[in-house]
Amino acid sequence: MMVLLSVQSIYSMEEQIDTLKQLNSVVITAKKPQLTTAITRTVIDSATISQSATSSLAEVIATKTPLYIKTYGLGSIATISFRGTAASHTKVKWNGVKINNPMIGQIDFSQLPIWMMDRVEIYHGGSSLVEGSGSLGGGINLYSDNWVKKPLEISLIQRVASFKTLNSALGIGSASKKHSLQIRYYYLTADNNFKFYNNAVLPHRYQKQKNAEITKRGVSTDFRYIIDNRTKINFHTWYHKSDRNLPTIMSYEGKGRNEKQNDYDFKYSLSAEKIGSRLKQKFTNGLNYISIDYLLANHTDLGLITNIDSRSSSYSYINTYQLNYHLSQNLELKIDANIDYHNVKTLNRITNEGYRANRGEFGVGATLFWNRDIFDGYIHLREEYAQSNLSPLMPSIGVVVNLDNTKNINFNITKNYNRPSLNDLYWLPGGNSDLKPEEGISSDISFNIKSKERSIILYNISSNIFISKIKNWILWRPSEFRYWRAENIREVLSKGIEINYMLKYASDSERSIYIHGNYGYTSSTNQKALNDKDKSVGKQLIYTPKHKASISMGVNMYSYTAKWSTNYMGQRFTTSENESTRHKLMAYTIHSLEIQKDQSVLNKKLNIIFSIDNILNKDYQSILWRAMPRRNYSLTLKLTI
Repeated sequence: MMVLLSVQSIYSMEEQIDTLKQLNSVVITAKKPQLTTAITRTVIDSATISQSATSSLAEVIATKTPLYIKTYGLGSIATISFRGTAASHTKVKWNGVKINNPMIGQIDFSQLPIWMMDRVEIYHGGSSLVEGSGSLGGGINLYSDNWVKKPLEISLIQRVASFKTLNSALGIGSASKKHSLQIRYYYLTADNNFKFYNNAVLPHRYQKQKNAEITKRGVSTDFRYIIDNRTKINFHTWYHKSDRNLPTIMSYEGKGRNEKQNDYDFKYSLSAEKIGSRLKQKFTNGLNYISIDYLLANHTDLGLITNIDSRSSSYSYINTYQLNYHLSQNLELKIDANIDYHNVKTLNRITNEGYRANRGEFGVGATLFWNRDIFDGYIHLREEYAQSNLSPLMPSIGVVVNLDNTKNINFNITKNYNRPSLNDLYWLPGGNSDLKPEEGISSDISFNIKSKERSIILYNISSNIFISKIKNWILWRPSEFRYWRAENIREVLSKGIEINYMLKYASDSERSIYIHGNYGYTSSTNQKALNDKDKSVGKQLIYTPKHKASISMGVNMYSYTAKWSTNYMGQRFTTSENESTRHKLMAYTIHSLEIQKDQSVLNKKLNIIFSIDNILNKDYQSILWRAMPRRNYSLTLKLTI
C-alpha cells in the first residue's frame, strides 16, 4: 500500500494576514480573552482565505507561514514538517474533531480546499498541548463557523489555468437572528501535463508529465442555531472525493506503470454550548471516516501485472467535553476531556495481507489562565489513557511579559507524548506492538512588537526562538527478516527561529501599499546512531530545509490591486548522511505575480484575478525526481451576490 502520505501571535493577539484594502476602522473595547494568554499561535483569517479561495490548505500554509510543506507535485500528496518534525507530529482538528488518519497518524494537506474553511489557527510548539497531545511540532485547528451576514448570500468562483485545470466553487448562505446556514461546493479537474526538464535520464531533455490527472469534488454544510441567549448548537458536515493518477519519478524508464489513488472522506461535527455568567460548557460529538483505494500495476512483456491493489478504511468517533469557569476577573479555569475510538482495516487483495485493529483513547486536561497588567500566563496538565497504558503527566507552562501595549516577551516550556499510529503497531509485515510513545520536550521564547492602533503606518514584527528534543522517534528500517520494521531508534534535536513581519501604509481606504513575509531557520539533527556504521549523527534530517522564506509586496489603487510574491526554499538532503553531491536538492526561488480588478456588475461584486506563477520559468524539485511545473497562468472570476 502506498503511504499517504513563526509566525507568532503576540500573546493572545491573533495575527491576521493583512488584506490589501483597508476597511473602515471599528474600535471595540473589551477585556483580553484569557484563554489565549501566552499561547503562541497564528491565525489565517477569512479575508486571507477569500483571496486564496481556489487553493489548497497546503498552498496557503506554504506561502503564508514559515512551515515547510513537502509536496510530491501538482495534485499529489502534500504533508507538513513543523519545526523539523515528522508529518505525524502535527495534529489537525476540524471544528473540534480530530481528522488525522489513525492508520498513519498524518494528513494529506493537498486534499483540504481552503474554500471550505473560514479560519485556520496554527499552534506553535508546546502551545499545542492545550488542544491535545501528540503535536510534537505543533497543531492546526480548522473552522467553518462564520455567521452568514445576510438573508441570502451567493458566491460563485470559476478558475481556468494552465495544464487543463478547471476550478469551480459555489457558496450559498442564509441567515436570520436565530440561525445561520452555509452550503459550499467545490470541483477541480486537471491534467497536470506540464513540461519539465528531466535531468534524471540520459540524455537530459524536456518532456511532458504523464499519468498525473486529478479530479476532486466535495460539499459541506455549516448550520448554527441559537436556542436562547445562553444556548446554541452547531452542526457541520463535509464530504470529499478525490481520484488521482500518480506519475512515475523522473528517473523511471520502464515499459509503463499505472498508479492511482482514490480517496473518500466524510466527517461531521455536532456541538452544543451553554454559556452562563461565569460558566461555559461545550460538548462535541464527531465522526471522521477515511477510505483509500490504491492501485499499482506495471506493464511487462507478459502484459499488465498488478502488484498492489489495497483497500483501507478507518472510522474515528470523537467525543469531547470542555468547561470554562471564571474564578475571578483575572483567573479562568478550563477543564477538557475526550473519549475517542478508532477502528481501521486494510487489505492488499493481491497478497491477501492486511490487518484489522481498533483503539480507544481517553484524556483529561486542566488549564489555569491568569491575566495581569504585566504578567499573563497559563499552567496546563494533561494525562491520557490508551490500550491499557496510562501516559506520563504532560505539563505546559506559558508566561508573557507585557512591556507596554505594543511590546511583549513570551516564554513556554512543554512536555508532550505522541502515540504510535496503528500502522506502526499492526502493519503486516513490520508492525511492532511493543513500540513506546514518542516523547518530546520543547521550549520557546518570542519577542513581539506592533504599531499603535489606527496609525497610518501599521507594522507588526514577531520572532520566536525554539528548541525541542524528541526521544523514541519511530522509524521504519530494514530488519533481519528482510522486511521493514517500525522501531523506537531515533533521538532528534530541533532548534531554530521563526520571524514574521508586516508593514503597511494606507493613505485612505482606497489606496495602500504593504509588504509582509516570514523566515524560518530550522536545524533538525539526529542525535543517536543506529549502528557503528551510521554517519547520520549531527546531520540534518532528510527533506528538512534549514532556510525557508517568503515575501509579498502589494499595492492597492482604487479598484486595482497588484501583488508580487517571492518564495525561497533552501537546500535539502535526501539521505541521512547528508551526502552533498548526488543526494542533495538545490535551493530554489519562485516568483509570482497577481493582478486583480474589482468592479460592480448590476450592483453585484465581481473580482477578476489574473496570476502568473513561477514567472521566471524555474526548473526545480521539491522531492527528489518529482517533476514540478514551470511558468503557468490562471484566470479567476469571483461573483458575490
